Amino acid sequence: MKQITLKTEKDFDKIHHLPFNREYSVRQDLIKNMNHSGFIVPIILMFTNIVDGQWKLWLLDGQNRMITARFLRINVTAQIITPTNVNTIEDLVHLVSTMNVTSKRWKLQNYIEVFNFLGYPQYRRLLQIKHKSPFSLNTVAQMLMGIHGRGGVSKIVSTGKFKIQDEKRTIEAIEYAASLTKWCKVEARMLISLKRVMSLPNFDKELFSKKYENNIDLLKELRLPDYTELFSSWVK
Repeated sequence: MKQITLKTEKDFDKIHHLPFNREYSVRQDLIKNMNHSGFIVPIILMFTNIVDGQWKLWLLDGQNRMITARFLRINVTAQIITPTNVNTIEDLVHLVSTMNVTSKRWKLQNYIEVFNFLGYPQYRRLLQIKHKSPFSLNTVAQMLMGIHGRGGVSKIVSTGKFKIQDEKRTIEAIEYAASLTKWCKVEARMLISLKRVMSLPNFDKELFSKKYENNIDLLKELRLPDYTELFSSWVK
């Protein structure tokens, strides 16, 4: 690990912000802290060519602190790391996500936006489908993958391994759920169960809609972890 100090504009210009990292800005709280105590914690850099094919110094952690120090014209201490297990862009995404926890831990959406930016078509399609519905990315991703339980969704998505397995039925369920909202809000767990029930051979939208309308008081009171059994009883 090598330590350097950024002093001049020329020094700062040699540092590149990762194109997929979260937005950064000069922050008032950091201005106050740095004016009081100076620049204390080093930023983390990596010299690599896995981002765009060219060897550059990339800023992995401390983007807000660096841009604020540059604004204040304060010298910045930086550490250049050489991790042996970062050989692909996916490895770098994982490394950056574990580093950027000083202010706010990465959410599922951060990972999805990163892989969309990197050109992963499955992630782009996930965002397109999600933007057309009120349901969370976690819910839509789970349905598209064809996973019945919530476990494992975040891990799969955050490692770049998300694959769409059941797009047609997912879109059909989301579109049908929209028609049911005139009677009662369709929660995420309801939607997931609805998708399963719609695959039953005896499922009839008109009959199910009537059952849904007639049971709105029950649905508003219930807080079930899984609505599959209830919805299935309306199909028989």
